[in-house]
Amino acid sequence: MECEFAFVLIGPQAPLFAALPMGSPVVCAGFVASRSRKSSVPVLHITRFEVKEN
Repeated sequence: MECEFAFVLIGPQAPLFAALPMGSPVVCAGFVASRSRKSSVPVLHITRFEVKEN
């Protein structure tokens, strides 16, 4: 399955994720929640990720 989602990732894994080349295959785990209390826009909050080999 492919989809596009806005996401956030904070903490010590954030710089590791940011250093990945664009388009790198990853498997992410986390939860979907609203962007803010006043918004209904969903955002994926990544709590952990794993880089997959091509």
